[in-house]
Amino acid sequence: MLNAIFDLDAYCDRIGYAGPREPDLPVLQAVIAGHVAAMAFEDIDVLLGRGVRIDVASIQEKLVQRRRGGYCFEQNGLLEVALESLGFTVQPLAARVIRGLPPTAPATARGHKLLRVNIVDDSYLADVGFGNLTPTAPLALRLEEVQSTPHESYRLMSRGTEFELQARLGDAWDSLYHFPLDPVPAVDYEMVDWFCATFPGSPFIANLIVARPGHRQRSTLFNRRFAIRDIDGKATRRVLNGFGDYHEILVDHFGLSLAEDDVAVIATTMEPHAADEEVMCFFQLSARSDKRPRYGATCQRIPTHPTHAPARRCSYDCSPNSPSSRPASTRSGIAATSCRRRPRWPRRPDRWPGTGHYGRNGRLVADGDCPHAGTASIYDKCHVNFPQLSTLFHAPAEHG
Repeated sequence: MLNAIFDLDAYCDRIGYAGPREPDLPVLQAVIAGHVAAMAFEDIDVLLGRGVRIDVASIQEKLVQRRRGGYCFEQNGLLEVALESLGFTVQPLAARVIRGLPPTAPATARGHKLLRVNIVDDSYLADVGFGNLTPTAPLALRLEEVQSTPHESYRLMSRGTEFELQARLGDAWDSLYHFPLDPVPAVDYEMVDWFCATFPGSPFIANLIVARPGHRQRSTLFNRRFAIRDIDGKATRRVLNGFGDYHEILVDHFGLSLAEDDVAVIATTMEPHAADEEVMCFFQLSARSDKRPRYGATCQRIPTHPTHAPARRCSYDCSPNSPSSRPASTRSGIAATSCRRRPRWPRRPDRWPGTGHYGRNGRLVADGDCPHAGTASIYDKCHVNFPQLSTLFHAPAEHG
């Protein structure tokens, strides 16, 4: 990654690091510890419909100068250029996230960025962007060795020709992701970042997700559910209501520099979410053996708010003779039982007054535009290849 425009002094000031600048293990440990403590994982720009740019200038401006956080492409992108500026040899990698998936699940896409850092004859895994299970110390690339961090213990296991990262949660080992050691070009991250920030079914589009480790504890926020979990497993939970609560948690607790207008939009956007809401799986695989998406299998409704793009015309052909206007049993090639017209998320669509829906090409449609409005739309995009987006943040509900 090019670092000619990177300000190392500003980065060190941001993470509170004033130590030596030699490419050795103590410096790597100190930089990672300072980074994860200073910069929260968060998806606010995606939630507000602004998208995410991951070039060096944009990441530095957002995370360092504006004192915000970000998700894996931003966090590990910033760490990558910082370590290179300190003289480390860094190779960007990509992982397939498998957390929450059964062992027999089909392969997921390589949708998570992480780093390999080489120091003399040793190599280390550095990852400051994995939500509320972000390793808070570098991990040696050695198999089957339990490695302690200030929070959880981790280990790397063999998975064919790849490494699989596992975290110990209580008495069990939880598989997080697996990865090869092949360097990844920047253009591959651009594609996945764009997908995560714009795909209508992405969990980042309609959910507020924030996480940051503290001293012997981790803090997580999923929509209205805020939790602080100690390393011994004890958790304190709270449900957020209104502007005051969100300003306290996002600005005061997580340390995010946000305009009051942004906090107000976030609080308004979160109002329809239930206090006991669970993390939903947005990319569940079809139970069919061919693993192809089926009509109605992943249809959904999402809340609209002022920052979303204006509603567009429905992509359905609503003429009397169009396939979409005829009963499912008469549509060519579609069995009546496969077109269910039922929402997968949220569980209670009546909680979402004034919602829109997506047509078959993924464009947002406002209620009242066509006969399909006000019902669960059929979204005919392939959700199968990216289940890692939902499993990546399964943790806030289970362990937050």
